[in-house]
Amino acid sequence: HVPGSPFVLRCVAAAPTADRSAFEEDSYCGAAGQPIRLVLIACDPFGNACSDAPVPVPEVTAQATPVDRDGSTEAPVVEVLHEGQGCFSVMVRAQATGLYRVAATMDGQRVPHTSALLVTPGPMHAPSCTIDAQALGTVCAGDAARLVLQTRDAQGNLCGVVGAGCAWDGRLIDDGGGAAA
Repeated sequence: HVPGSPFVLRCVAAAPTADRSAFEEDSYCGAAGQPIRLVLIACDPFGNACSDAPVPVPEVTAQATPVDRDGSTEAPVVEVLHEGQGCFSVMVRAQATGLYRVAATMDGQRVPHTSALLVTPGPMHAPSCTIDAQALGTVCAGDAARLVLQTRDAQGNLCGVVGAGCAWDGRLIDDGGGAAA
């Protein structure tokens, strides 16, 4: 028996390193035009989360790049916020839909684990919706006309074609010449 035992030893995480830090999830999903929050967890060389360790806060940066390169050159806005407890919020706001790869650096060193971000269309925005011009034409009185409404979000991203669970109302307007426009 050692005098004073048992001993109480509090073990805390060491300083965070990029090579053991990672995003909380492998993939995230959010709507275009809205802030999408990803969480980066800072870990020490042994994989311990730096939750309450008295260590310096690393400088964290992040960027999101399109994976499917559909011609979009838009660079999403990325902001990193330190929330304490070894946790960083990586806020991404993308205007274009698609798949993005989000990467981070910690004190200039690349965090090896990236995260996927799927940006879907935001809610349908009526002023941004259009009638498919190819569907317009001449219709005889009494015949059914087929119009295709292209629904878009506020950023102009195509939401889909109406008919899959989305109702809309149309109204014929008389152009004064006896024919409805």
